[in-house]
Amino acid sequence: MLVYISEAHPVRKSKNRDKPASPKEITQAKNTDERIIAADACMKGLKFTMPILIDLPNEGKKDSMVGVVERAYRGKPAATVIVDLDGKIAFYSRGPRGVQPKKADGVIKSLLAKGGFPAGAKLKPKKPNRWEKNIKRFEERDKTAPPPTGKILFLGSSSIVRWNTGKLFPNHTTINRGFGGSQISDSLEFADRILLPYRPKTIVFYAGDNDIASGESAQQVVDDYKALIAKVHDKLPKTKFVFVAIKPSTKRRNLWNKMKRANEAIAELSKSDQRLEYLDIATPMLSPDGTPKKQLLAGDGLHLSPQGYKLWTSLALPLLGKPDK
Repeated sequence: MLVYISEAHPVRKSKNRDKPASPKEITQAKNTDERIIAADACMKGLKFTMPILIDLPNEGKKDSMVGVVERAYRGKPAATVIVDLDGKIAFYSRGPRGVQPKKADGVIKSLLAKGGFPAGAKLKPKKPNRWEKNIKRFEERDKTAPPPTGKILFLGSSSIVRWNTGKLFPNHTTINRGFGGSQISDSLEFADRILLPYRPKTIVFYAGDNDIASGESAQQVVDDYKALIAKVHDKLPKTKFVFVAIKPSTKRRNLWNKMKRANEAIAELSKSDQRLEYLDIATPMLSPDGTPKKQLLAGDGLHLSPQGYKLWTSLALPLLGKPDK
């Protein structure tokens, strides 16, 4: 999904009336005060639901957001960068070429999921998410048999779907909300419907595998995970996350280095917050020569075998707390 902003000019206050602020006015902001004014104008004009900042153009210092963007675009000069206070790039333009789709895609997906671009901005129509049917089935199931709150939620892609949590964790009450092929941004998008209502005490989360297979960078995986954590902890500050490391597999062996970088970054992130756990299932899934252990994988070389799930279960169990059954 890619959403572009078109003809959605911010509004700047003047003494007599509101008038559209041209991109030139914004990019020529000279100091912090002017940037705050311009950011306020953007919030009103684009009807953002979160605070934003506008970095000065051509201010490619290492610690500035423009510097971050310029490094992401291999040194190409940034003309206009609008970011929210968490550092997410909401809009990036460099001269007549406008929005750079490859980088903007993941950012805008994340902002949409968090409500960053409501109907006030003129956007291309959003296509229905391909997981909508799956989510509706979960919701129908919840109406028929509402799951208890405050329990353990297993969330993520097909490795969660195939994890028979009811059988393998008989002493714990678990809710399985995996939907095969999904990415972290999908769990973020549907968190209001298949995560927050359960008010889980612990979320066992597996995703990132499909993200990288679809071309996303290791950093985008980390950023999307951070966005999911932020969304959950905004409403459920005590909820614990257990990130199941992206697994090595024979089918995606060519992507392992990128997956490993994402794992390492998330492992480091998890050290910064006692509510975050990193479950290293990757190391025990590798042979001494660095190749995935075939006995832990299904015949397709991607998903887990029963032996693989036995390993995952044994590693996850100590992180789930006291049994409740």
